[in-house]
Amino acid sequence: MHSAGNMERNLLAVEVKPGTAKSRGIEKDIETLISCLGQGAYEYGMLLIYGGRRPEWLGKLKLLAGQNAEFLAFRNKLLVYWHEVAGVSASAVTWEEILGA
Repeated sequence: MHSAGNMERNLLAVEVKPGTAKSRGIEKDIETLISCLGQGAYEYGMLLIYGGRRPEWLGKLKLLAGQNAEFLAFRNKLLVYWHEVAGVSASAVTWEEILGA
């Protein structure tokens, strides 16, 4: 996933947030992921959200996407996963679902 001391051949940068996080915290993590992608340092970025209520954080992501053109420009390389509860695998969340929220 990451080649230590080398900014080449890195596959995935990951940020993790609780589903109850404030919009600014989510925005900061997305900015970090976009920066990693924009510099070409990583192939993909992933935001992993755990817990919380799906409609609430989907709404936050939709609002943030509408405010940041880079956000949408990198959406094919910016993955979103939700880990609802312990003992259940995280599931992918599509940009179509986010933008339709």
